[in-house]
Amino acid sequence: MKLIRTLTVAVALTAASTAVLAGGPKGDHADRMARMLDLNDEQRTQVQEIMREHRTEMQELRAQIREQRKALHASATADEFDEAQAREQADKLGDLMGDAAFHGSRMRHEIHAVLTPEQRQKLEDRHARFEERRKEHAGKHPGNKPERGERRGDARDN
Repeated sequence: MKLIRTLTVAVALTAASTAVLAGGPKGDHADRMARMLDLNDEQRTQVQEIMREHRTEMQELRAQIREQRKALHASATADEFDEAQAREQADKLGDLMGDAAFHGSRMRHEIHAVLTPEQRQKLEDRHARFEERRKEHAGKHPGNKPERGERRGDARDN
């Protein structure tokens, strides 16, 4: 049961993190940020440069995550389930996702240093609204996603 839960969480987290890292379909992330936070020209250039510096490593991680997801899917749908192989693939996927989270955090930290206190607060407020909407959505669809920092089914394991 724990392996199935691990696989399910790994696939869900991979899909979510890949979408976040990709920046979504709305266009250039730096431009959206510049408009949202009213960045001046110097800040806009700095943010674009920070994103450019991290682009290659993030693209490589996204590609590796996609490939690992395919491998894990193949294990899950094989005629014979090889638990050791699936565990190894899930662990590797988790490691890749951890790397992506780390690199994303480092990039966000660098961008944060460019912002004024007012812009930082605006960004934090936006993040809080996003989290609230995420919780509301999860509440409308029970079983969708656990709270951040929790695993699905923790209450049942006690």
